[in-house]
Amino acid sequence: MEQGNREDSIVPGRKLMKIGPITMQVSFDQVGAYKMDAHTIARGVNTVMKKSITIGGG
Repeated sequence: MEQGNREDSIVPGRKLMKIGPITMQVSFDQVGAYKMDAHTIARGVNTVMKKSITIGGG
């Protein structure tokens, strides 16, 4: 997995004040492994969910 491409990162709106799941659709230009970090702040607690996903190669 390639790392350190912060310039190519996708960052959705920063102030999503919504209760429940938040979804977004993304298209990938290349087959490969990608890393996703979801940051959530609720009641003053910062939680980071980290996931790796593989596109193609199946």
